[in-house]
Amino acid sequence: MIVAGIAVAALVAFVLSSVYYVLLAPVEQRALGGRALDRGRLGPAKVAAEVLRTVVVAAGFAWIADRSGLLSLPGSLALALVLWVTFPAVLLTGSIIWGTGPVADRRDPRR
Repeated sequence: MIVAGIAVAALVAFVLSSVYYVLLAPVEQRALGGRALDRGRLGPAKVAAEVLRTVVVAAGFAWIADRSGLLSLPGSLALALVLWVTFPAVLLTGSIIWGTGPVADRRDPRR
């Protein structure tokens, strides 16, 4: 049963994130103009890689939910909210603090 749940969760997450980015693209284009990333068309290899990434995240989430006893819908939703906020916050702040490259070089004149 858990494998089916992971597959369904991964598929739903893939579809929702795809819709999110399709809806966000025009907003990003208006806000950034020529600086917006041109992501081009997704080929089958990128779609497969993204589905695989989503399966890995769903499996990790299921493992954490199982180990913490939060497999009920309310518990899983609370865990999902906490992970949705905390993981990106840690990753983004780390990339800002330790990042290098053109943006980081413009921010810090010592580089």
